[in-house]
Amino acid sequence: MTDVTRERAASAIPSLLSMRPGDAVRTSRSGRLWSMPAILAAILFMLFFVVFLADQILRPGYFTIERIHIEGSQYRVDPRTIERTAWRSVHGNYFSVNLNAIEEQLKEIPGVHAVAVRRIWPGALRISITESEGLAKWSELRPDASPGAERFVNLPPGRVLGQIPELSGPAKQRQVVLNTYLETDRRLWPLGLEITTVKLTRGGDWTFRIRTSQFDSSAGFMLVVGRQDPVVKINDFAQVFEVALRGQTDTIAAIDLRYPSGLAVRWKSSKSGI
Repeated sequence: MTDVTRERAASAIPSLLSMRPGDAVRTSRSGRLWSMPAILAAILFMLFFVVFLADQILRPGYFTIERIHIEGSQYRVDPRTIERTAWRSVHGNYFSVNLNAIEEQLKEIPGVHAVAVRRIWPGALRISITESEGLAKWSELRPDASPGAERFVNLPPGRVLGQIPELSGPAKQRQVVLNTYLETDRRLWPLGLEITTVKLTRGGDWTFRIRTSQFDSSAGFMLVVGRQDPVVKINDFAQVFEVALRGQTDTIAAIDLRYPSGLAVRWKSSKSGI
């Protein structure tokens, strides 16, 4: 057995010695070259399969939305209004439907403050509604000072309003005016003051109308804020109000907050300013 193995090994040595270095390289390169068409074919097949699958998934006739579920109890908004509005905003199928577009349309319904829309496999949508407890009236301020579009804006839940606040300003500043109203209202409401009007001119001047009595619609005064940060100015006013003005609201006609430090009071009677 040992002699036979030695003979085979000895006979193989000359053949290995006679091989040129390029022979092994050419063999491996040839194998790689032969495998390239197969690799390209596999890639093309995968791309075709992905395109075909995407076409089937996104095709409107497949995976259609069949049902809409509305969660929770609605006290101020009719569930049928929510469902009709949602169906009008459904475009595409389960995979391609734009949930953000549906949510934006539902937020336009009076009484709807927040919306969350989710997919439910294989063909349904779940809508969660957070109702608003109050509305604000928004009036658009046009460049020519003519009356603009009016609409109602849903306010966050948590507080019952004694009067619908009226907000006005340039169309592009609607959200800024609304956010300013919400921030300043949170500061003034604990002091017994209710904001009934917020106006932002095209020049950037802010004015507020403050209500001091829920039984007398004429009771109140104006806050002239100017172009400075209205939230900061209202906070400064609130500090002064708590110290010096709380018991004199019935005699205040207007308060000017445009001073760098301090404020000026215009009284309904002949009292002097502060």
